[in-house]
Amino acid sequence: MVEKRNFLSVHYEDPEEALHNIGKYLGFYNTKRPHNALGMRTPEEVYLSVN
Repeated sequence: MVEKRNFLSVHYEDPEEALHNIGKYLGFYNTKRPHNALGMRTPEEVYLSVN
C-alpha cells in the first residue's frame, strides 16, 4: 500500500506530470524501497522469491 502523504503535499502542473511522477515513485516503492513488514525486502524481491 502506498502512503497517501507522499502524494498529498505535491502540486502537479498537469495530469501528465502527475502520472509520470507517481509512476516513477511506484517503481521505486516496489523495486528499491525496503519494507519493514517484508523483512526489509522490497515487494519485488518477495514476489520473485514466491514465483
